[in-house]
Amino acid sequence: HITVTGCTSSENLRNNMSIVSASNVTVEQSTFTDTPSNGKEPMMGIDIEPNDAGNCRNIAITNCTFRNNRQAGIGIIKQNSGAVVDQVAISGCDLADAFWNYSGTNVTLNGCRVSGEADLRRVVSVDSGTVFNEGTETDDLLVAELNPAAAGAGSSYQSDGTMAVSVVDDPDAEYGKAL
Repeated sequence: HITVTGCTSSENLRNNMSIVSASNVTVEQSTFTDTPSNGKEPMMGIDIEPNDAGNCRNIAITNCTFRNNRQAGIGIIKQNSGAVVDQVAISGCDLADAFWNYSGTNVTLNGCRVSGEADLRRVVSVDSGTVFNEGTETDDLLVAELNPAAAGAGSSYQSDGTMAVSVVDDPDAEYGKAL
């Protein structure tokens, strides 16, 4: 088991933290800020992105703050079709940045505030207390729970409260039907 508690990670050129092949990881009471615009992609607060045949399972991110990260506060992206990201629980976090779930399964947001873009291409369970865009868009919660992104459609919630939906080419889609 790996536990990171009470850390501040700021101004790193690629990501403030990358989880690339690990199970049973807990990140708690930490702050991830200011990935610079001149950094190297993907420039996230926490990037959960298994390399090659690596897997990321049982990841808990609790009571963390994400601010001014160039692409996303938390991003779940896999580069290799054989890799797995499963059982990611994000609770009590404040994401002033975007939240992306491109490839994780069994991902849960519980009691979080997401005021940046929410790009959900896989199912995300939304539990009590989670607010998107300061709670101004009631449809955000419903769409995130029902996940129109499941079968190849991508939904995107902008910080100005607008919502965009687009079809993406995703041969690995596992759920539901496209919009």
